[in-house]
This record gives sequence, structure tokens and C-alpha cells, in this order.
Amino acid sequence: MLATFFYQFSIQAVNPLMNGYARNLGINSTFAGIIVGAMSITSMLLRPFAGNLTDQVSKYRLALVCVQLATWATCLLPTCLG
Repeated sequence: MLATFFYQFSIQAVNPLMNGYARNLGINSTFAGIIVGAMSITSMLLRPFAGNLTDQVSKYRLALVCVQLATWATCLLPTCLG
């Protein structure tokens, strides 16, 4: 239980820092707030589904699929941005 606490704490500790980081990149306050809000809402909506999915699917297979999706997204990002 203590390990779960520290894991969740480490994930949630990033949220307050995101706004300052976005501001340092030159993003205005409104857009930085939208980024942080979208991250929180997405996390809140997807965590129950992700939890159920990890209970039903092999953790190795799920990690492999997620790494492949992240790789594709990273490779396609420059083409989307022009």
C-alpha cells in the first residue's frame, strides 16, 4: 500500500509543475490552463478503463502495444506539424 501511495504521489506531483513549464515555453496563461485541465480530465476519464484493461490483458502485450503507439505518434508528429 505504501508503494502505491508513492507511485500515485509521483504521478500527481507533476500536475502543479505543468503550468509553470508551459509558461516557460512561452505559452500564455489561458492555453497553459487548458493543457493542464485537459491532462487532468483525460486522466480522470481513462484511468478506470485502463485499470480494467490491465486486469484483462497481459501486461507485456499491453506495454508492447502502448510503446508501438507512442513510437508511431512520435514519428508522425513532424508530418502533422508541417
